[in-house]
Amino acid sequence: MVISKEFSELLGFLCAEGCYIHSRSSYVYFDKKRNKFYKANNKLQKRIEFGNKNIILLKRFNYLLTKEFSYSPKIKLDRICICKRTIIDSILNETQLGHLKWNVPKSVICAEDEVIKSFIKGYFNGDGTLSNRIRFFSTNFCGLKEVSKLLTRLNLKHQINGPFLRPNRKKIYEIYIYQSERDKFISLIKPLK
Repeated sequence: MVISKEFSELLGFLCAEGCYIHSRSSYVYFDKKRNKFYKANNKLQKRIEFGNKNIILLKRFNYLLTKEFSYSPKIKLDRICICKRTIIDSILNETQLGHLKWNVPKSVICAEDEVIKSFIKGYFNGDGTLSNRIRFFSTNFCGLKEVSKLLTRLNLKHQINGPFLRPNRKKIYEIYIYQSERDKFISLIKPLK
């Protein structure tokens, strides 16, 4: 399957900061047209959420949704919710979502370098830091190993470190891009941070 750069970057964002919510709930709502209250019993809710406190990243995510799916949901305080079933299905056909469940989609692994760069850009903007050092963090070691393979394919020298143990927290792993590769990484990936 051929995947666009926009969809690849969107998937990178969601692997870093996305979650899939599938639940049932009961609630009362008011229908303005009928001027009447109704009760919804055991209603199925499916949605994908992208959460981040950085408004620049939220706007970029929304731009990618608009470009790829002609869909532009409201930006809430620190998140964007995708409720359209066809878009949810398109995303979940590529990868599961959740901090321990995500993986690099096969369509990205088999894609051209430009698509791989887009995925890394999205993932880095969600779970990376750019200061004196360039690092990616995740609790998902298997997913991080797949990101490492993409970086190797782009000839970016790096290493995986960890696990780092923290009290009452999950193990965390890091990809560290070598200092000598910093400028190359920035020019190839063009992170927003």
